[in-house]
Amino acid sequence: TKKDQGRVLFVKDITRFANISRRFKEDGLVLGLLQLDNYMEVQQYEDEGRMAQINTGLRQPVIDWAKRYGMLIRRLRSDRFLVVLNERIFEMIKKDKFSILSQIRHSAEAMDVSITLSMSFAHGSDDFQELDMMVNDLLELAQSRGGDQVAIKTSKENVTFFGGNSESKEKRSKVR
Repeated sequence: TKKDQGRVLFVKDITRFANISRRFKEDGLVLGLLQLDNYMEVQQYEDEGRMAQINTGLRQPVIDWAKRYGMLIRRLRSDRFLVVLNERIFEMIKKDKFSILSQIRHSAEAMDVSITLSMSFAHGSDDFQELDMMVNDLLELAQSRGGDQVAIKTSKENVTFFGGNSESKEKRSKVR
């Protein structure tokens, strides 16, 4: 600031404040759910050897992807994972355009199984209950749109979708 009618210039070092502010934004909590679509249906009809191959080819790459970016990943059931990350990591996977979606799609096609990956991410709130509700609703929404995509929501913004490149496929049945 410049003092009126004077020749004095006041300077204030705001570097520390700017660094704290940047760090606060980068460390914001992001909660995610990842689900292998049609995994349970495939599991009903495949033998143990084939399921081991599917697990190695589809579940393990999801775990490796999450760990490569530094996310905390926990398996909730055989086809669903919970991930916890921060805004900085979330920006990196967004910049990467959620490449794990196409990786899973291509691996599943090579194995001749109709399994895709749906993901949901909720952020922009420090209320864990709100994030939990948002991430579950988002995953349901992504799957109702055909799966193979990512649904993202910030507490005060609309839902954003990424992916959804695969054709809608019928679920596996005994008739098939």
